[in-house]
Amino acid sequence: MAFPQSFLDELVARSDIVDVVGSYVALTKKGANYFGLCPFHNEKTGSFSVSPDKQIYHCFGCKKGGGVISFIMEEENLSFPDAVRFLAKRANLPVPEEEQGEGSRLRARLLELNRDAARFYYELLHDKRGEACAEYLNQRRITRRTAVNFGLGASADEWDGLLTAMARKGYSKAELLAAGLVVQGKGGSVYDKFRKRLIFPVIDVRGDVVAFGGRIVDKNDPGAKYMNSPETIIYSKRRVLYGLNLAKKSKRENIILVEGNIDVVMLHQAGFDNACASMGTALTAEQIRLLSRYTKELILCYDNDNAGRIATQKALELLNDTDFSVRVLELPNRIVDGQPVKQDADDFIKNQGPDAFERLLSGSETGMDFRMARLAAGFDLTSDQGRIDYAARKDAINAQKRAAYAARKNFSVYSSLNMEPKPVTMQSISNVKAFSCDTLDAAGQQQLKNAHKRLLMTASKQPLGVEVGRAYDLNMKPLTKELTGAAERSTVSVPKQNVPYIVIHTHPDSNIFSQRDLSNFANKEISYQEAAESLNFLVRNCLSELEGYGVKFYE
Repeated sequence: MAFPQSFLDELVARSDIVDVVGSYVALTKKGANYFGLCPFHNEKTGSFSVSPDKQIYHCFGCKKGGGVISFIMEEENLSFPDAVRFLAKRANLPVPEEEQGEGSRLRARLLELNRDAARFYYELLHDKRGEACAEYLNQRRITRRTAVNFGLGASADEWDGLLTAMARKGYSKAELLAAGLVVQGKGGSVYDKFRKRLIFPVIDVRGDVVAFGGRIVDKNDPGAKYMNSPETIIYSKRRVLYGLNLAKKSKRENIILVEGNIDVVMLHQAGFDNACASMGTALTAEQIRLLSRYTKELILCYDNDNAGRIATQKALELLNDTDFSVRVLELPNRIVDGQPVKQDADDFIKNQGPDAFERLLSGSETGMDFRMARLAAGFDLTSDQGRIDYAARKDAINAQKRAAYAARKNFSVYSSLNMEPKPVTMQSISNVKAFSCDTLDAAGQQQLKNAHKRLLMTASKQPLGVEVGRAYDLNMKPLTKELTGAAERSTVSVPKQNVPYIVIHTHPDSNIFSQRDLSNFANKEISYQEAAESLNFLVRNCLSELEGYGVKFYE
């Protein structure tokens, strides 16, 4: 299908490639171009380049490249016409209707149909026919405001309520079938798919209603507890996360993954507006790619039953070779009539409250902690043989980990960090921020900030590549003078002190750890991410325990 060239030229002119790509990829300007992690393949090296002058992108890793339209085609899995329409909507540019192909017209039509269906279900929730669903929301303590926020609706105890309403709006049975809103029986009759259910519109990150989920509200109903839309030309469950359209706007730095729609709704209502859930399926690679646009930290909070633990383990395996920092929040059982009962996030919030959930979040364990706990649960650690078998299995897992880590090549870790010396500018010195720490009062934090500035000032007067460091006691009293390292090694050696002390030092390449640090991590089978997480925890929570650590406070 051909669009008028004048229209395409205007569309591209209005769709700056840096702005468009920047909404999917975290870009950093280096010289004339911008760089980031490629969205089309997993990588730790920022090999994805965007040229504002040429209005093109290119990945030096997977070799994909092109202009702004081809980027949207790749990233959103759209045809050329649909990618054009996507960008046109973004740029508020009308599309010549006569140029639309059949596939594009059907896609647009189904999106309109789903939007109208969502409105129908929403209005029904506040109608007499939706009383059962409204009462169910009251029982679940879901407020009207929350229901409105998620666009919750109701389907009546009718075979053709939606069918009739949509027919009045001009939609055909074929369109309703294509959208998965009605079902065709063996005799050829067509009837509503969702009946007597609380309706959850599934809204993608672009704001389009692409599907629906339905939950029974009558516990005596023999039907399936949950029912979801089938796959359609506008909906692929592997590519959508329920609630991500809202979670992506959260000011929290991480995203919480839960199992069910109700969990998402209740967490948002309780103030955890960074929660979302997969659509009736295990976490997928496509969903992981989608999540990477908005965060680098995930918290897995699945149900605390065996199925939930299996889902957690599978998610950890899938996330193992990604750039995500992953933690696991395993909810405790609640005691009912003296017996432990499993619970999900919804149960915990209602019974323990948001503050208790926040405390659980703060103490959530790493993915490795979770794996080891699950491993230990399979052995009798009260017996000698059990402990021997556990140790053997643990050693085998660690051996696999070492092999996988070695396979990645240490050099790839170094190169991914772009470890090239950078000059210390007066701007970087003036932008130094106070570092908050529980064990330092305001005066101590100011002293730490001043010490950081002095180090950077000294570094600015040294040749490029020279590291500067200094030792302090726990009251920020200097124990050494400012010491400089050799330019060719980018390393400073600070003598060990006889009292508890900390060392603050610059890294000439502005990375958190030096190549020497990374070599030490590799020898200890610790990844860069694990080391960074440990260091950040120490710095945030217990500065007094940083004896012997080299801590970098570079902005």
